[in-house]
Amino acid sequence: ALESLKLIKDMRSDFNKEKDSHIIDAEDAEVVREVQ
Repeated sequence: ALESLKLIKDMRSDFNKEKDSHIIDAEDAEVVREVQ
């Protein structure tokens, strides 16, 4: 049970990392548009 819980936590953290990177990319794109 503990191992599967750890797996779920790892998957969640990976998912959050990807989500955060997408959000950062979107914000960077906005900044680039304003600068240009």
